[in-house]
Amino acid sequence: MALRVEERHEKLIEDVKYLKMNAPKTEGETESKEVGTENTHGQLSLDLFKFKRTIARGTFGEVKEYTSIRTGGSFAIKVSSASLESENIELRRLHALNEMFINDREIQNRMLIKHKHTVRFFGAFKDETTIFIVLELMSQTLRQVMKVNGIMDEASSGVVVKAVAKGLQHLHRLRVIHRDLKPENILLSHERIKIGDLGLATTETGETWCGTPGYQAPELFRQETHGTPADMFSLGVMAHEMLESSLPFSGEYWKKHVIRSNTLQYVSPAEFSRHLKTLMEGVLNKSPVKRMSADDVL
Repeated sequence: MALRVEERHEKLIEDVKYLKMNAPKTEGETESKEVGTENTHGQLSLDLFKFKRTIARGTFGEVKEYTSIRTGGSFAIKVSSASLESENIELRRLHALNEMFINDREIQNRMLIKHKHTVRFFGAFKDETTIFIVLELMSQTLRQVMKVNGIMDEASSGVVVKAVAKGLQHLHRLRVIHRDLKPENILLSHERIKIGDLGLATTETGETWCGTPGYQAPELFRQETHGTPADMFSLGVMAHEMLESSLPFSGEYWKKHVIRSNTLQYVSPAEFSRHLKTLMEGVLNKSPVKRMSADDVL
């Protein structure tokens, strides 16, 4: 009888633990080994999987579906092949951020904690040129849903906002900042809504420029020290886009009020309900200190 998805995931973890415990030790190798370092014998590696298909392809890499050779379970593996020597500045930046993530064992340990509204993270590894991040497989992105369905009403968008806020609440309590929330990184499968693509996540606070223009909080865009409020701003941008099919801040307005003078102010559309206006103006507050938290939203 076929294993349920959850059982397959647990079997993969068993695979990894088995390899780590039974791998022959080489000279100088310590007894304790953790997933997420070099792709060496006895650790999580591509050898555990069989390629099935390419799910998505972009400037910064690919997402591919693989199956576990041992259990048959399906997984998404994010593959980034950019190098620090790349001529493309953005590719070098992304590769550097992924390197930080893959070498940050603290954040990876936090990511291993399960939550119903965050895509399950199973581990990360790399070879000489490529970084691999193993994740739970989901069916589609919020962006794909928005393209098909168009503008959402308050009730439908509210379901998404609540789910994402719960996922952020979980991450923020672990002192993890996502830093790149956008519709492409919200994943859906069988009515489940989850935050995905944690490759730019960091702990506590950050100072590195990251994220996607238009969804970034002002403090992040200006490369200032940022924390969990940056994620809440991005959630507000996504909520506005679901309701209006456009970004709340863009073009010359963004340049004038965010880059030059920090006089950004969100004004809710007249048709929004009173409750929605309070929510939107709270999460899109220009001040990180005054911005609503995930707890406030819920």
